[in-house]
Amino acid sequence: MNLMLDTHAFIWLDDERQKLSPAAALACSDSANAMWLSAVSLWEIQIKMQLGKLTLRGSLADILREQAKVNGLQILSLHPAHVLELSGLPFHHHDPFDRM
Repeated sequence: MNLMLDTHAFIWLDDERQKLSPAAALACSDSANAMWLSAVSLWEIQIKMQLGKLTLRGSLADILREQAKVNGLQILSLHPAHVLELSGLPFHHHDPFDRM
């Protein structure tokens, strides 16, 4: 199964696993699942760190390398086609990071 981690799930997976729901923790620990993180989440994390709203246990680059090695985390790039698909989605979220 492909798992797309949202920003909080990625942060919790790295340093606060107990905050993941039991189902999410189980899915993340299953090595048969592929774990993905959107480049949009990286963008959001970097902005929050620069604003002083988020502190990670280490550098984002180091955490990404470690998660790729330990959990097989892969980064999903953002392409123009992804942005264009927003026009067909209901407007449930006002936060642009949540919409992507």
